[in-house]
Parts: sequence; structure tokens; C-alpha cells
Amino acid sequence: MIPEATYIGFHTITVDYADSIVHSEFRASDKGMLGKCVYFARSIADTIGKAQCEGGACIIAKIRMGKVFEFDKQTIYSTGKSTQRDQQLYHFVRFSEWHKDYDTWYMNHENANKDEFCIKDPKKQIIEWVVMVVDKEKDPKVEQYGLDIEFDSTECYCI
Repeated sequence: MIPEATYIGFHTITVDYADSIVHSEFRASDKGMLGKCVYFARSIADTIGKAQCEGGACIIAKIRMGKVFEFDKQTIYSTGKSTQRDQQLYHFVRFSEWHKDYDTWYMNHENANKDEFCIKDPKKQIIEWVVMVVDKEKDPKVEQYGLDIEFDSTECYCI
């Protein structure tokens, strides 16, 4: 990781959640394998498989990474038939202890397109973002909420 690097991250969500974020702010997830944070994928193609929802919209964001804790997925999670994992590292990540010393944690995968990262403070770390409708036909609320047109009344004026 390059100090003070900025990355582009992808966050797939339902249209309802996209509408909520557009009209308020990003909020850290209370659940997830990486603890309390806002999750991003490094590739738009691979964010859909990570999302715990059917999607419908994708937020593309420019992220200030800050101080990064980086590790390989195999280090912390069981792979194949192995049930071994680094319990101390698992606890450090899963229960958000990394927040004390880091702004972001970055998990490397064997396939770099599947890499993902989490940020602890979206207000400070998200520089700018835009909502992209992934599948307008998937959710009729896209038109109902006006997410298929640009407007300038969002809180951060980034759409």
C-alpha cells in the first residue's frame, strides 16, 4: 500500500439502500466477516458476488485509504479442508479492534480482482462517490426514487 493512497471501490446494494445513502450518508455495517466498517470491492464485476443482497445499484467511490492493515484471506479464514485459522488475527479483524490503529484494512485474495477492503470512517475517507444503477428492470423503484436521473440536491453534491 502506498501511504495516503486513494483507491476506487465498488459497493453493491439494493436500490432502497442506495436511496437512503443518497439522502443521508454511508453507515458502517454492524455485521460482516471483517467487522464494523463500510465494505468495498476492487472490481465492479466481483462486488456483486460479495454483496449480501440482490443488488440493483452500485456505488462507485474514491476512497482515501489512510493507514492500512493488509493481509491475505488464507491467513485468517479456513481454506479447503483446513479448519485452522489465526485466532488472534481473526479476533482483531472480526471485532473491529483494528480501528484503534488503522483507517482501512485490505484483504488480498488469490485472484486480485476479488480483493476487498473496509474503511472505518466513511465521512473522512470517502472523497467522492456516484450511484450507478446496475439493473433498472430488477427494481422498479429506480424510476420511482429518481435514481435514473442526475440531481444536485444530495448532501455531498457528488452526483
